[in-house]
Amino acid sequence: MNNFIPKKIVDENLIDKLSNSIGCNKDLAEVLAIRGFEDAESAISFLQADIKNLTPVFNYSGMKDAAARIKQAIDFGESIVIYGDYDCDGITSTISLLKGLRKIGINCDYYIPRRLIDGYGMNMNSIYDILDDDYTLVITVDCGITNITEIETLMDEGIDVIVTDHHECKEVLPKALAVLDNKRPDNSYPFVDLCGAGMAYKLIAAIYEELGIKGKEKELLIYTALGTVADVMPLINENRIIVKEGLELIKTTNNPSIKNLLRVSGKLESRDTLTAQDIAFYIGPLINASSRVGDISYAINLLMTDDEEKAFQYADRLLEFNEERKKIEKKITDEAFEQIIKNYNFNSLAPIVVYGTDWHKGVIGIVASRIVDKFNRPTIILSIPSDGNCYHGSCRSYKDIDMMKLLKYANEYILSFGGHKGAAGLKVESKNLDNFIKKLKEVESLMAGAEEGIPYAGSKEHYILDMENCELVDKVIRILEEITPVPKKRVKKSN
Repeated sequence: MNNFIPKKIVDENLIDKLSNSIGCNKDLAEVLAIRGFEDAESAISFLQADIKNLTPVFNYSGMKDAAARIKQAIDFGESIVIYGDYDCDGITSTISLLKGLRKIGINCDYYIPRRLIDGYGMNMNSIYDILDDDYTLVITVDCGITNITEIETLMDEGIDVIVTDHHECKEVLPKALAVLDNKRPDNSYPFVDLCGAGMAYKLIAAIYEELGIKGKEKELLIYTALGTVADVMPLINENRIIVKEGLELIKTTNNPSIKNLLRVSGKLESRDTLTAQDIAFYIGPLINASSRVGDISYAINLLMTDDEEKAFQYADRLLEFNEERKKIEKKITDEAFEQIIKNYNFNSLAPIVVYGTDWHKGVIGIVASRIVDKFNRPTIILSIPSDGNCYHGSCRSYKDIDMMKLLKYANEYILSFGGHKGAAGLKVESKNLDNFIKKLKEVESLMAGAEEGIPYAGSKEHYILDMENCELVDKVIRILEEITPVPKKRVKKSN
């Protein structure tokens, strides 16, 4: 393995300037300089990760309209339904908004599609269910930006829709009352890497500010932090602030749902030293397992309950789901690895595409991540029912390669797809599979530079670390202790 190799040399004068102006050692000053900080103010803001440094929420396009409409719902006693998603980000987004709205007396329910039956996003069957009830406002979390038809149907029927999402937009935005998405082309908010839970938190913060109770939303950062880490968002800028504050709340909370999540993850006794890695490796997968191989209601009920006995039971059930998920995952991973070693040309930089029959759709996304970690290539994993003619797939990117660009390149052979730069879902008809794979073999130009180095821990440059070099390891550890949560590009998920 290579030694600890800096990919960027910085001016010694800048290192001295930062060290003297913020009163830190030169090792930390060098890391800050490499990350692009050139003045004390921006460096201190990064190091402190102070919640006061979050950008004002009304800088979001559409936020004033969204907050005003929800305030109207409060004034007239309207019923609201939150339309969420089934992964950890979608679940924590739903919980955050549900708790935040109920706290101020709003009558609201939630709807989350079933991963294996309904699939991602809004669908017309759920729309008809909503129309049959007495809701007058629908708020989406972690979904909705591509559901043009579904939202138009609701709006035409007199039900207002507020979209909160963080996924890539289509050329046309949905005709909702308000569309809050940091990926929309005219977004004026300076930070674009919030997840669904981050967007939901911003909406609650705006409502509370409108009602004159600004700051009361802070307790919801527990759920925002869980969603941010579990959705593999970059821990920089506002995400660092969110995760830092959320970790502190998790360490001290008496909430029985969070304490029991920590218990079954083996982190309750050591929660004083809880890290973002612990969320990624141990807590997030428990929440996700409920929709992957079990029943999502257990995760929702756990996070909503204040009853100690029920929280204990729900958490134990999530643990059972997760153990089952691991067994299924191992079987698919073994089969996928065998297929890759047999068929993939490792002299190529093309994305890896593997496919199988009746591979569990709730688990293939994790297997895709395993393949990326093992082979350092963007990965698409596809599964088809034994009696079907359409593959459902999950994609994971490698480094900074844009998965959405890869899929757009092969769009002529894809039935549908959606997601963001790092992860996506898609459908491919079996008759188009061969052409889809051939098309993706043409895209090495989109992967220029991917073969150099490894996924990096900074937003500017990266290092390769030889763990046998103890002096350097100790130096890194000392630095990271000063800037926790670790400002990685992304925290990788594991078991």
